Amino acid sequence: MGPTASEQKTAELFGSIHAIAEREHVDASRKVLNARHMGVDPDFLVGKRALDAGTGGRGRALRGLYDLGCRDITAADLSETNVQNAQVENASIAHAITYER
Repeated sequence: MGPTASEQKTAELFGSIHAIAEREHVDASRKVLNARHMGVDPDFLVGKRALDAGTGGRGRALRGLYDLGCRDITAADLSETNVQNAQVENASIAHAITYER
């Protein structure tokens, strides 16, 4: 069964939002997933499974999850464009990521 009309519209909207070029590249994965800033042990995610729900246009959090020790990551997004872009951006760690739409 395919996506509903509203799911498809949402996917298109978020796909186009994330396609907009950023003026300044920020390594969001490190900024968002900085273990010390979050107040958790830096080894907290080592060996754990992770879900990045709404992985976005480039899947930047995926690198952060990987760098913090996750080796079984699921990246999900409604937009096929976002999934494809995240796959390209994270090709070097593809062995650790399963993508879902």
